[in-house]
Amino acid sequence: MTFRLIRNSLVLLIAIVLSTFFYSTAALAHLMVAQKGTLNIAENKAYMVLSVPITALNGLDTNTDGKVSMIEFNKQRGKIIETIRERVSLRDASGEFKLNGLRLLPSLEHHDEIQLVIMGIFQLKDERKELRFSARLFGTQEDQQRLDITVKDKAQGLSQSFVLSPMNYTQLIL
Repeated sequence: MTFRLIRNSLVLLIAIVLSTFFYSTAALAHLMVAQKGTLNIAENKAYMVLSVPITALNGLDTNTDGKVSMIEFNKQRGKIIETIRERVSLRDASGEFKLNGLRLLPSLEHHDEIQLVIMGIFQLKDERKELRFSARLFGTQEDQQRLDITVKDKAQGLSQSFVLSPMNYTQLIL
């Protein structure tokens, strides 16, 4: 009797943990509206969140059915991360800051295709001048040819909004 109670309790606990994980991941994926992004500067870090269509990343539709499935997405996660690191950057006059802690949150809800929420942290230097943010992640549809970005530096009390496009994908910030 005790073994059965322990086993059932463990099964219930695992079910709760898994459902919480999947629910929280789905909730996070919907925190950012499509074609939007934020960059929040706090001390020596810049916290980035972008929401882009999966079509911003080329060559993921391996079965050529016109859509990227979650299976295709998961199999190519390494390639996706590499592409994001190539196409998203924050730099100053001395060079590029590394994008760390990269998290990818795919979402199918409310879209015909996967919308990808990208989260990451840039480690900044104490002294930085002329910060430039660059993102070259645009989809194939006309309404996916822009990325609205908001940058905030609470310590300095500064805020800035701008639009990136395939022709203008780099912006001097704050």
